[in-house]
Amino acid sequence: MTGTTRLARGSVAVMAALLLTAVPALPGAAATTTSPDWWWKTYSIDQVHAEGWTGKGIKIAVIDEQINSQAPALQGTNLTVAKGALCDGPDTTPDTTDFNEGSVHGTNITSLLIGNGKSDSGVRGIAPDAQVTFYGAYASGKQVCGSTDERQAGATANDLAARADLSTFGAGVQRAVDDGADIITTSVGSPEWEMDRIALANAIAKGVIVVGATANPATITSPNDTFHLNGIVAAAAVDRTGELQPAKGSEAIADTTVVAAGVDIRATASMSSWDAPNVTTTGSSNAAPIVAGMLAIAKQRYPSATGNQLIQSLITNTGPTAHPLSHTDDGYGYGPAWLTSLLANDPSIYDDQNPLFSKSLGAPTMEQVNEARQRGYALPEQARSADQYENGSTDSKNVPSPFSGLTVAVIVTLGLMIAAGIVTFIIFAARRSHRKGAA
Repeated sequence: MTGTTRLARGSVAVMAALLLTAVPALPGAAATTTSPDWWWKTYSIDQVHAEGWTGKGIKIAVIDEQINSQAPALQGTNLTVAKGALCDGPDTTPDTTDFNEGSVHGTNITSLLIGNGKSDSGVRGIAPDAQVTFYGAYASGKQVCGSTDERQAGATANDLAARADLSTFGAGVQRAVDDGADIITTSVGSPEWEMDRIALANAIAKGVIVVGATANPATITSPNDTFHLNGIVAAAAVDRTGELQPAKGSEAIADTTVVAAGVDIRATASMSSWDAPNVTTTGSSNAAPIVAGMLAIAKQRYPSATGNQLIQSLITNTGPTAHPLSHTDDGYGYGPAWLTSLLANDPSIYDDQNPLFSKSLGAPTMEQVNEARQRGYALPEQARSADQYENGSTDSKNVPSPFSGLTVAVIVTLGLMIAAGIVTFIIFAARRSHRKGAA
């Protein structure tokens, strides 16, 4: 927001005071210039990594547009690019060396998670040892891949979005759930159909944490935007002083969960280079992977904690000092996500319940989450194809058996009826045979 924006009370004000003194300007730079690594120092990431907390063993799914997996900042990292775009169509190759807004965006977002710090850009990832799978949604701004009829008419065996009536967001969430992700982070797209909410319900039911970027303050938002959905950790961007990113005429977002660094952040890719040493980016797109990385580190630190408990800990332990739990509707949510506070508190003391079920969209509902749990975290049968995804990622253990629940009862009942009929027929035949012999 603009300089007239007031700081949220409580822990956000503490963050502002801390950041104002924590990171000096770069040597020789103008007084208004700040280091693009200010967030790294603010969150004490070097110290956290030195203690062995690097996200090792945690599976993070990134849903974005495209990526260049050959970018120097991503070499040597544990990165997998899932085969096939989330919806079929022209120019939807997930992994590309072509420069476009989608490929640059996806490369930068992923680098904030697992960047190796060895390239000319110097971008380091907050959770460098995490296992990241990148799901390419689309290119050239194709978020929903046409209308429902158009998508289903042109669907191939691997086009989950069209086959199951999902947007790219829903398709990415479902594939990540099926692939065993612990955390999903996305900074693009928005759900468009009811089945997207069902896919999210599957994730919540399975305990997968979903982090989504809020709209940037100058963006006109839709009531269907991802961060309005229940259960999602909505991350907004702040600068080094703790203020929301500046944008003239912006409005605060009431559905924000936490804020995190997102303004003047070092990037690795530009529209002309995959290893640009002097590029910075600003936006909530940066805040989402940083929050996801914090949660990955916390999950490594507390492996027995559930996804719900980690979310509870995230919103309870905002800022560097202890404070009562409170939420503001001015865009700061519960306050600044804070890595060291998150690591200092065992999440197992919190309820195993997702606390983010009062969002404005009101969906998915808890009833849908409970139904997803009973289904086995898969899409309902009528929306599911027997074909596997192109990368063979469908987990058969998560697909509900046709012989489960009520179906089993029906089959057993029919079986008993058939068996009883057979027995009756045998007895009847035996009696007739006996009578014929006696005559």
